[in-house]
Amino acid sequence: MPGATRQPTACLSIHPLAQTEENSIDWKELTDYIGREEIFCCQLMEEILSGNRSVLYTIQNSRSIVGIFSYTRGGSFSGCIKKFTREINSALHDFFMLNKTSCISGKESFVKKILSIISQCGQSTECSFRSMHMMEFSRPAKIIPSSLKIERCTMDDADAMMHLQVEYSRSEVLPHWQETYLPQERAIVEHRIRQHRMFALYSEDGTIISRLYINGLTKKYSQIGGVFTRKEFRGRGYASTLVSQIAGICYPDTTPILFVNRRNIPAVRAYTRAGFRTCGRYAIALLNYDGPSHS
Repeated sequence: MPGATRQPTACLSIHPLAQTEENSIDWKELTDYIGREEIFCCQLMEEILSGNRSVLYTIQNSRSIVGIFSYTRGGSFSGCIKKFTREINSALHDFFMLNKTSCISGKESFVKKILSIISQCGQSTECSFRSMHMMEFSRPAKIIPSSLKIERCTMDDADAMMHLQVEYSRSEVLPHWQETYLPQERAIVEHRIRQHRMFALYSEDGTIISRLYINGLTKKYSQIGGVFTRKEFRGRGYASTLVSQIAGICYPDTTPILFVNRRNIPAVRAYTRAGFRTCGRYAIALLNYDGPSHS
């Protein structure tokens, strides 16, 4: 059963906030714990700020919180644990014995540690590990050509956006063992549009050239993701122009951030031209329990 866990020791345990009384949760303690790690935990911080208890868990000893993570029904795991101890490792080992995880994301050192704990559970898995640059916006936006326009997407754009979404998932997101599932891709598009967080760069005739969305938003950061340009328009600087504009104007009270695969040199260069600089290492690990063990 998702979210099930047990207490490995008397002094440290994992607490699902879904099973915790609202008035007994110190939300400030949770945000304070993440602190300087927020740049690697933007989506986690957004869940905390929104009070989404359904996916949040704390790791606690008798005195304080020593870790926070989110875990979804689909098996996505992300979190903030500043210092892994034998007791924390034991608690997480028990958690992963009962809860299969399909995706781990966060600071690279955190993801590697979680993978190590999962490997000790004796479950044969195949792992697709993506090492990323975390990048932070650091200079003013570029001016777009007058023949182009950037607008927030509406539901009228959903059909036209599906081609880009499917191609993006195939080339940038899904591991080799997983096929695209159109209803899920459609749900992603509609969710981002309804959140008013999907933006597109349009040509004069209304063709969508490039798109992106904001997949994490806190008081401090706006995390840009899903950047993708139609094949016939690539190599002309459209993606960097779109990213730069959204970073510069959409959430002026936040610092725009994004992560990009370190092997994707053209994308790294595009984001650098858009005004971003590397500020850390991020990672995403995708797991397949039907495949061979990861190393």
